[in-house]
Amino acid sequence: MQTKTLAAILAAVLCLGLLAGCGSGGESTQEEPEIDLSALWTELATDNDQLPATVAMDEASLDAAYPGLTELAPRQAMAQMAMISAVAFEVAAVQCESADQTAAVKEIFDARIAAQVEGGAFYPATIAAWESAQVVTQGSYVLLLCGEGSDTYLSAFQAAYGGDQA
Repeated sequence: MQTKTLAAILAAVLCLGLLAGCGSGGESTQEEPEIDLSALWTELATDNDQLPATVAMDEASLDAAYPGLTELAPRQAMAQMAMISAVAFEVAAVQCESADQTAAVKEIFDARIAAQVEGGAFYPATIAAWESAQVVTQGSYVLLLCGEGSDTYLSAFQAAYGGDQA
């Protein structure tokens, strides 16, 4: 009789252990996709004649527009801005190394928007565009999107990331 009771208790404990192991625990084992942010822009800009003419921001331009960004040394960074200052259009995307770096980049992008709204943008239409600008964070990626058509980069990014997750 004791053997049957002991076996039943051991079976119950084993079942509980197996069931506890089946829970997701809130952790995902799926790796984050690696997206080439510059290639994504090039592909998008090549196929879309509705976007304004842009220029890639070099390190000096990045330092002026996004103070502290290059010092963070992110995994990758891409930034495009309109060639004409009267056109409010800017797309910047960064892949970060850590959660702390992601938060720092978001702060830098938020500061860029605030600076443009508070006087960096000269014309009423450009100020309005910057007031509508957004910063999107998805995993280790942070995007700044300003201007009509910038949401096409967000859509392309989300598709590459694996769906509408931002």
